[in-house]
Amino acid sequence: MKKKNILPLFIAFIVFISLSSKAQETEQTTQKKEYRTLFADKDGHIEHGLFGGVNFAYSQIDAKPAMSIGGRLAWLINHKFALGLTGNGFFNNMQARHSNDVSDYFLAGGYGGLFIQPIIYPNSPVHVSFPIIFGVGGIVMESWEHIEYEDYNHGHYPDYYYDEDILLVFEPGIEVDFNLVKFMRMSIGASYRLTNDLILEYSYPTEDGPINRLVANKTAMNGFTFKLGMYFGKF
Repeated sequence: MKKKNILPLFIAFIVFISLSSKAQETEQTTQKKEYRTLFADKDGHIEHGLFGGVNFAYSQIDAKPAMSIGGRLAWLINHKFALGLTGNGFFNNMQARHSNDVSDYFLAGGYGGLFIQPIIYPNSPVHVSFPIIFGVGGIVMESWEHIEYEDYNHGHYPDYYYDEDILLVFEPGIEVDFNLVKFMRMSIGASYRLTNDLILEYSYPTEDGPINRLVANKTAMNGFTFKLGMYFGKF
């Protein structure tokens, strides 16, 4: 074969290799750009924030009106996902009692733990989020009135009737969030609280002598909760 026939083939081969390498680099670059994660934006950037605040809630506990006060502290990832800690205290003794009836009782306690919160369109002035709480705590069942008994050596002392149990809580919810100013957010929402079956009871004497046994509803804590929250931080 003559040299003048080899030269064009050699040049064509070099061009082919160059174009193939360039195409491979372009494909690899495109694949890297297209690789997405749950929290990063389309350019792969992740922004971090921090917020905390308080919430006030109303619910029914053991078929009685109940209030709870709670707080949250959370790490915010790219404006759209919060991960943090929460705590709540509750009570259903909202009505004053003046009788000495120990067969009437109230429930009170608290729980806390981890919460996660996906947020939809966080940059919109009004948006929706879905907080989910995984918590543990305790609950007390206690009589409204403490009966005084007399000890001739030491005077009068109250006789307490109560029981207690451990709470395991799963509480998914939905909230509507309002971006009031850059560092402050208000939310209103509802959640449904689910707990383990409660074992709460106490026994008390009657005037006639026999002992009565009082048992609380094992699903007393289950039900809807309606919340109002105020949160401050870097959103």
